[in-house]
Amino acid sequence: MVDGSTPAFAKVTKMIGAEKGSALIRETLLEMGVEELSFPNDRLRFALVLVAKGGLVGAIGSAIKVQALMQGANEAEVLAWRASGSTTKHGP
Repeated sequence: MVDGSTPAFAKVTKMIGAEKGSALIRETLLEMGVEELSFPNDRLRFALVLVAKGGLVGAIGSAIKVQALMQGANEAEVLAWRASGSTTKHGP
C-alpha cells in the first residue's frame, strides 16, 4: 500500500515528492518483505531501513523512528528481530 494513508508514507512523500517517495516506499517494503505497516514495530523497522540509507532519506527515517517509538514500538524487539536475520513480518 503506497499512499498517504499512513503517517510514515505521508512523511516520505511530503519530503521527497510523490513519485520518488512512492518508489522509495515500494523498494523499502519489498526489502522488508511486507506489503504494509500494520504495527508500530513495522513502522520502526521501516524507519531503520531508511536511516541506514543515510542523507535526506536517513533524516526522514529518523523522524519516522521517533514517531514509531511514540506510538509504542519496542526498539529492543526490533533490534533483536534484525539480529536474528528473520525476514518474516513482525507485529507488536
